[in-house]
Amino acid sequence: MVLYDFIYLDKKKIFSYYAQLFDGLLKNVSDKQSTSSSEKEKVSGGLKPFAEGSMEGVKSFNKENTKEIDPEELVIIDTLATLSKNSKPLQECHTGDILKESGNLFIATNNILEVFVDIMDLETITGTKAVTKQERKEANELKRLMKAVLSKISIEPIFILKDERSEIVGSIKQEFLNEDPDTFQIKHGGAGLDDIQVLGIYENRYDSQSNREPSSFIDSSRAFANGIKEAFFPANSSVITPIAIYREVKIEE
Repeated sequence: MVLYDFIYLDKKKIFSYYAQLFDGLLKNVSDKQSTSSSEKEKVSGGLKPFAEGSMEGVKSFNKENTKEIDPEELVIIDTLATLSKNSKPLQECHTGDILKESGNLFIATNNILEVFVDIMDLETITGTKAVTKQERKEANELKRLMKAVLSKISIEPIFILKDERSEIVGSIKQEFLNEDPDTFQIKHGGAGLDDIQVLGIYENRYDSQSNREPSSFIDSSRAFANGIKEAFFPANSSVITPIAIYREVKIEE
């Protein structure tokens, strides 16, 4: 028997998909159980005053118990089972397909990103080698701007799933995480968490080379976003929107 140990679960998507798959959202489930019992009883017999006596009989009782069951877990398992059956491996996915892959999980947060930007080299920021004095000046200015913006905004945690052949990345909503992402990072560090399943919607393939901009992009918000993306998303990784990230726990029935 396999249990799901959820690290991340987007319940809003799960409930929406269930309603579409099964023509409505399951609100409650009732489990009815009937029990029966009997007891002996004495009843009078005969017609007075000519005859008088008694006889024993059996009186039966039926009792019905109704137990209300929270359907949330049933909704989650049924939906994930249906999506898994219709999922594809990464190599066969196109935009909008359901993807299911396993690998080593890493989670990075806004705090980690701030540290990374602080120590990242100029070539990583610009995508080109800053060889002239002006180029180095512009790259340093961009780095300063990135640090300033990161101190003012909060970016959703980023997950990276790695295996021997590929890397899958995406953002995750903290409200659907079952563990604080900074705590996850401290617990698992650079080793990550192995043998993790990810089920999600395939978006696109991220080619870092196609997203690089020349050093004259200081005032470009698009270039700034690419600089942030470059800090987290590995080159040639695949971007998905995750639905569930979990570990399978096998137990004997």
